[in-house]
Amino acid sequence: MLFLEERGVLRTWLPNFVSMKTKISLALGLATLLGAQDSHYTPQVKVRTLLKSDTTSNGARVVYPTVAHPEVTSIAVDIPPGAQTGWHRHPVPGYAFVLAGTLDVEEKGGKTRRFGPGMAFAEMVGKSHNGRTVGQDTVKLLVTFTGEQGKGFTAKDDDHPGVK
Repeated sequence: MLFLEERGVLRTWLPNFVSMKTKISLALGLATLLGAQDSHYTPQVKVRTLLKSDTTSNGARVVYPTVAHPEVTSIAVDIPPGAQTGWHRHPVPGYAFVLAGTLDVEEKGGKTRRFGPGMAFAEMVGKSHNGRTVGQDTVKLLVTFTGEQGKGFTAKDDDHPGVK
């Protein structure tokens, strides 16, 4: 907003008797209408929201972990054609972005969700699931987990029926 004020945009559009607070409120509304994500970047920087959700991919509420030593881990995952992750679960929140390929994620109990290039999703937490490549392209994911130092973000699920 101050960025707009510095360039005289708000002064040009609005008379001097309009308060700065009103100008900022109007600028916020205008930025929202124009799809601006963060006014702190220069105009050349384009920002787009990839994921904004209060639920995980299976509809559970997003819950942030309360831990003594928080740690953020970002990983790149490649799943070749015909391969699968194996049944597993995440004890902490994870957020995935599909860079390439098509991924089916089957939840314990049978529901399957499909994710393709450019799609983002919040990983299921504490729920067993298996990811499988669909088609002939390698699935490439960027996944970020918010967990705790020294603790894993994925656990193999040996209890799932069908796991050998």
